[in-house]
Amino acid sequence: MDEPFGALDPGIRDNMQELILNIRREHKMTVFMVTHDISEAFKLDTRLIVFDKARVDPDFPNA
Repeated sequence: MDEPFGALDPGIRDNMQELILNIRREHKMTVFMVTHDISEAFKLDTRLIVFDKARVDPDFPNA
């Protein structure tokens, strides 16, 4: 799923997250989800892969 809850209102978002958790548990299935919301990832997933790009601050290049 690619950011499946991004455009939802908070209440509906919570309901959909619970639905996915219940479906995953009931059917013992793997769900692959892409999200920019790290707290959502920790709430919904058992394993995470985090991609991050190197950031260079021109004012502090050695930071």
